[in-house]
Amino acid sequence: MSVASIKQALTDRHALALTIWGEARGESVEARIAVGMVVKHRKNHPRRWPREWRKVCHQRWQFSCWQRSGGAGNHEAVMRWARYFVPDDTQQQIPNKDEYPLVMECLYLADGIMQDVLIDSVRRADHYYSPLAMIPPDSEPSWARNRAPVAIVGGSRFFRLAV
Repeated sequence: MSVASIKQALTDRHALALTIWGEARGESVEARIAVGMVVKHRKNHPRRWPREWRKVCHQRWQFSCWQRSGGAGNHEAVMRWARYFVPDDTQQQIPNKDEYPLVMECLYLADGIMQDVLIDSVRRADHYYSPLAMIPPDSEPSWARNRAPVAIVGGSRFFRLAV
């Protein structure tokens, strides 16, 4: 299957969980929840973003884990798990047994975010970035210049840009 067809076949739950995992697996559980909340706030915005979780996650240039240009190694790791979750006629093994517990936790967090049972610690933020993930490190994206973050969780700064 092509990358596009795999992304299309993912459920909203799997797309959200893999976005959380791909964007924040090296961070705390609070930071993983915060990334999921950004997806939720975008999905719930009345005009600016798609209304489906999966489409928000896969929107071009938004979540680097879904873009090869955002880091080929991370993108390939996310796509290995995406292939695992897409049903097909072949028996698939777990892509990486060491990653399995954290991926399962991200599925659990995705459920909590989608069911509105987790607390929004990022105050309806719809954007974020991690200074250490920027190229060059510690730079900031143009959209964040002269803006104060509404929250800082782990190594990321969270912003509410859509009003």
